[in-house]
Amino acid sequence: EILVKKAQQQQEKMMA
Repeated sequence: EILVKKAQQQQEKMMA
């Protein structure tokens, strides 16, 4: 679960 959250945060930063 924590891994998914970290991956999502990274994707959001790339999308920004």
